[in-house]
Amino acid sequence: MPPNKKLWLHLLKLIGVGLFVWIIREIDLARLLEEIRKADLTLFTLSFITGFIAIFVKAVRWHIIVKKAGLSPSMWESWKLYNIGFALAVITPAKLGELGRAAYLKKDGMNGITAIGINIIDRLADVVTTLSFILAAIWLLFGFSIFLYALLALVVISILIFVIFKKTILSKAINYFLPFVKHVLTSSLIIKALGITFIYWIAFFTWAILIAQSVGIDIPIITIGAILTIASSIAVLPIAPSGLGTRDAALIALLAPFGIQSEQAVAMALLMFASIVISSLYGAGLWVTSK
Repeated sequence: MPPNKKLWLHLLKLIGVGLFVWIIREIDLARLLEEIRKADLTLFTLSFITGFIAIFVKAVRWHIIVKKAGLSPSMWESWKLYNIGFALAVITPAKLGELGRAAYLKKDGMNGITAIGINIIDRLADVVTTLSFILAAIWLLFGFSIFLYALLALVVISILIFVIFKKTILSKAINYFLPFVKHVLTSSLIIKALGITFIYWIAFFTWAILIAQSVGIDIPIITIGAILTIASSIAVLPIAPSGLGTRDAALIALLAPFGIQSEQAVAMALLMFASIVISSLYGAGLWVTSK
């Protein structure tokens, strides 16, 4: 990636940081610190277990896709590589660090197209399930009419992307990756990948709900699940480091109708951010020792 583009991607993250600073200035800081201080440490600690289960489930999915593509890594190697990718994704724009896994596969002898194709399949499983959950969350939180508007917007955006890029980037990508897709992307793999991804979502929701309950946010599980789906989707926008600021703003807006104060919502967002960063230290350690 050109240095100028990298610089702009990093500068984009300042938007989230600026948003976070603005939020902190607008809320009661003393109350925020009190909410964090009185958080249930047992529930917060348990969230790390479910967080690592979520990472492990994704590592299993990655392992299955890589084996289907022709490599034979051990489960330990896949676990190690996925954690390294997770750590790099925390510190790089738009989770570009996850493409670091492709570099490791190339180092093991896999050609570049296949290595990148594996990452694309891995991410597509997330995209498909995430969009499904987002639409369900919109229906639950905002009603059927808004759901229909969201569905229509998704269809229109998809068509526009196809039309705009059909003769340029999209056609080149299809030409590059079609042989790989035909070889790897079987119906069996699709079913396995989507099934494993839904298991990941169960672990993710458990992780997030434990953190929510640790700061006293006790609303119906299906409602908090819908809120977390939308907030987490906003958090992956490449304008904040690991969702700092964007996740806070989303949780404040989405939890307010249920009587949750801004300080409590920000406390939850900060504990989620802390959990992600702390969990990434394991992968960072693996990355440092493997160099």
